[in-house]
Amino acid sequence: MQSIETIAEQLLDRAIQLKASDIHIIPRHTGPLIQFRVENRFFPYRMVKPHHAERLISHFKFLSGMDIGEKRRPQNGSMTYACGDLSI
Repeated sequence: MQSIETIAEQLLDRAIQLKASDIHIIPRHTGPLIQFRVENRFFPYRMVKPHHAERLISHFKFLSGMDIGEKRRPQNGSMTYACGDLSI
């Protein structure tokens, strides 16, 4: 089983490859769907287990300096990620 950190890195690497402006984790009855926004169009990436989606969201919130416990209101945050020679 991959760690959440590994899954998050793979997700960010793929988003960078596609030049995605956003990563969305959408709740669905069949399981959360991760999709990318590329040039204002959405592209499905993969489905994840519900507990993985919650852990991914918490991981990204932590890295972005957001309140991990806040789930009802939108939050803004940012982070720096190094991908190869790039730092984004």
